[in-house]
Amino acid sequence: MRFLLPILLLLLLPSCTQQPKTERVLIVSIEPLRYVTEALAGDKFEVKTITPKGANPETYSPTLQQMEELSSCTAYIRVGTLGFEKTQLRAFSENCPHLYIVNASEKVSEVSPCGDKDHGGEMDPHTWTSPRNMNIIALNIYKALCHIDHANMHYYEERLNAFLQKSDSISREVNKRLAHTKHRTFLINHPSLGHFALQYNLRQISVEHEGKEASAARVQTLIDECRKDCVQVILCQEQHSDRTTQTIAKELGLPIRTINPLSYDWDKEIVRIADLIAQ
Repeated sequence: MRFLLPILLLLLLPSCTQQPKTERVLIVSIEPLRYVTEALAGDKFEVKTITPKGANPETYSPTLQQMEELSSCTAYIRVGTLGFEKTQLRAFSENCPHLYIVNASEKVSEVSPCGDKDHGGEMDPHTWTSPRNMNIIALNIYKALCHIDHANMHYYEERLNAFLQKSDSISREVNKRLAHTKHRTFLINHPSLGHFALQYNLRQISVEHEGKEASAARVQTLIDECRKDCVQVILCQEQHSDRTTQTIAKELGLPIRTINPLSYDWDKEIVRIADLIAQ
């Protein structure tokens, strides 16, 4: 699918320069962004998501129909750090200069997959998994909505304040669930909870490293590390392979708990992840 991008760009270039915008349609990259965008936009905009349920947004290839919708939507709201955003959609946006693009993760601090602020090497793109970050994301979207639709600025401000209150209450609930957790290191098949781990003083160990499956030597290292840190829970993100994770779980005698950080029900999933780690 990645080889189709140049063809798509050529097909869509005329519409990018000539096609009028579709009023009141916002397109976001993933479902958690739809959750927060709908919370802020209310009934003023229709919100659509590019990445379909079950797809991996780091490797997903938007369809021709989605590219056509992008070329005429009111605005595109992206996480700003996902794989397909930095490759395919970046190239598309360069050929559609009229497209209003919002980087929802602007001013969110970079975090390593381990859940710390070590800026060397790979960074965790899953900014929305932290309620603290989600407040920043909401503020960025609020500013974009005011820019697009200044007449309804007060409407968006009221909805922003309501969202921030809800996000803060979720964060307090997560802290409550994790308050008495003695073993604060967890294993996960794909490093998607670095931002979550940083906010709540946890340590994430990932089977996948720099986008690659673990070698036999790394598997043994992970097993030893999990034993040393008394890991009590193994998490598996739905959209990624869990074959090697199953091998490690069997060796450690621990169950695997499935999570979905890409769920539309962001508030419920964040609390659920905290519950699983706290067990």
